Amino acid sequence: MTCVAGLSSFLVDVDTAGGRDWALDPLVPTGVDALDLATILHALSDPVRLLIVSQLADGGELTCGSIDLPVAKSTCSHHFRVLREAGLVAQRVDGKCRFNRLRIGPVQQRFPGLLDAVLRAQGLPQPLRGDRSEAARA
Repeated sequence: MTCVAGLSSFLVDVDTAGGRDWALDPLVPTGVDALDLATILHALSDPVRLLIVSQLADGGELTCGSIDLPVAKSTCSHHFRVLREAGLVAQRVDGKCRFNRLRIGPVQQRFPGLLDAVLRAQGLPQPLRGDRSEAARA
């Protein structure tokens, strides 16, 4: 992983293996040890944020607008911010689009089984997919 200074006080996390640039908000905890259980549980305590996490659980990237949420756009932005600040979601900027992905690897490394249990409780029995080796990049 290489960190390069970016625009607008963002850090650009260059994933050399995947060839993608992940723009991380300076408030997002980047290290596995920086993930806080209380903050993550608070982020997961809202039904809208649980819906976002469940739709990102397949390991893919989604834009904020591609997830059908029952809230206003400004409220949607707030929910994504809470998820980013908790360290659950990372965001990649590509032009005017912001692509979001669930940070499965670091969360699983710090709190094994937490996301699986939360998603199972939401009625999503499938295991999490995605890059579990991401913790090495975080």
